Amino acid sequence: MGWMPIPQKSGVKLPHSTFHRRLPNIQHRMRDRTYHPLAKSAELEEGKGRPYELDGHRIALVRHEGIVYAIDDLCPHADASLAFGPVENGCIACPWHYAEFRLSTGEALSGPTPRGIRTYAVEESDGQVSICLELTASGENAETSPEA
Repeated sequence: MGWMPIPQKSGVKLPHSTFHRRLPNIQHRMRDRTYHPLAKSAELEEGKGRPYELDGHRIALVRHEGIVYAIDDLCPHADASLAFGPVENGCIACPWHYAEFRLSTGEALSGPTPRGIRTYAVEESDGQVSICLELTASGENAETSPEA
């Protein structure tokens, strides 16, 4: 991408010093930020997770200290379901090899995997828990987020 002269049209004389910067065709479009209903609030017990599937994503919903978290359900080490792991101190552990992940960020804290897990934005209202596949728990765009 550089500076390009404006192409001359038939019969139109442009001064030699007239330049036009050719910009890439950028479309500013709003990404779909839809929250998808995934569970009823009453289904989620304090300190426990439950597995769900939405549009090909395996997701664990976990209620901890009154807050619902949505994370990838599969441990990156051996594909165990994290939904069945113990929840404590803002973290969930893999039930197989006890890799530990922070619920709010997905950061790997210990265990056989250095790789974290993906988190999802959650809304809970009127007895319904919904998640957004396009946003992380911190509200960042999932495609550009440094989260796992």
